[in-house]
Amino acid sequence: MAKSPSKPFRVIATGLRGGRANIAFDQALIEARRESRIPDTIRFLRFRPSALIGIHQFLSHEIKLDYCNAHGIETVRRITGGGGLYFDEGQIGWELVFDRATLGLTDLAEVTRRICEAAALGLQKLGVPAQYRPRNDIEVDGRKISGTGGFFDGNLIFYQGTLLIDFDPARMLACLNVPAEKLAKRGIDSAAQRVVTMREIMGDALPNLETIYERLVAGFAEGLGIAPQWGPITAYEEELAERAFREEIGTDAYVTMLDADRPRRHRTRRYSPGRAVPRSHPRSADHRRLLRHAAASRIRSRGIAARRQCRRRGPVDRKLLRPHHGRLSQLERRRLSPSGRDGAAPAQRDRGCKLKTPPHGALRLRFRKSYSNFGI
Repeated sequence: MAKSPSKPFRVIATGLRGGRANIAFDQALIEARRESRIPDTIRFLRFRPSALIGIHQFLSHEIKLDYCNAHGIETVRRITGGGGLYFDEGQIGWELVFDRATLGLTDLAEVTRRICEAAALGLQKLGVPAQYRPRNDIEVDGRKISGTGGFFDGNLIFYQGTLLIDFDPARMLACLNVPAEKLAKRGIDSAAQRVVTMREIMGDALPNLETIYERLVAGFAEGLGIAPQWGPITAYEEELAERAFREEIGTDAYVTMLDADRPRRHRTRRYSPGRAVPRSHPRSADHRRLLRHAAASRIRSRGIAARRQCRRRGPVDRKLLRPHHGRLSQLERRRLSPSGRDGAAPAQRDRGCKLKTPPHGALRLRFRKSYSNFGI
């Protein structure tokens, strides 16, 4: 039986950038691929010192802000899920954005397994005995060397991972709030016991970045049956990335949006479920806008069909907006209503999913089926 032809992938390396700039380029890749302006792509990236959180996390819960501010460490909100992590020049990132039809994958667990096994194969070509460990880790003798995560966005798959070249656990723990129970659950006393680096494994034989990139590309080619070729970064991608950074991902409002939504007990009244924030409240306008963001993030698992209806600006089937445990609560319905009330006019209820969001598609980021495990 003849072997099926390989699928072409472009390979790019975007070099050393700030954390928010790198995440903005992620969004640009997704949008450009959705518009068929670029081919399926593998990207390598590096970060200046940055503390990153998942899209659904509270910044103040995960990051030690005083330390980051004092040491010039940028705080970043990713467009994927997962926990807090620290990035600097000692790690590299890799990611793939491609159409589902390219590899014929429709299940996220299968996507994860195939891509992680291919990445582990690339590390094995460097002499590192890496293995895929479900759900989405790559480990060496039980210690993590790469965390991964991804999501479906319509017909696209976006999947990314990290690779620890070097690692300073003291710096990471100074930046992140790593709960002691999380380490205890894994039977370890410190973050350093949970992870391993390329330098620790290879010592003086550690290859340069170009060699690491080439071996990972070879692993993806063999493991996924693709034909990767190095190519240029387009001006359109850079334009989209600059716009995403300027209008949304690079702003403090985006990074702190969920923290701003948290009630402050010494300043605001606590409202019981079923009661909307009154319009007389001094922060009611911002409060309602951010509550709508939080409600949208909770119902993301049903969101692909809802988002398509939103794009058509037609009536929205409320069944698509129900979380797994049942119907939307009364408070969630209020949060999703443009008027903030249950008694909206029928035309307003039809547009209930069309939320007021920051520019450049913030809502789209919350309507994705995803999971990630970038933390310890």
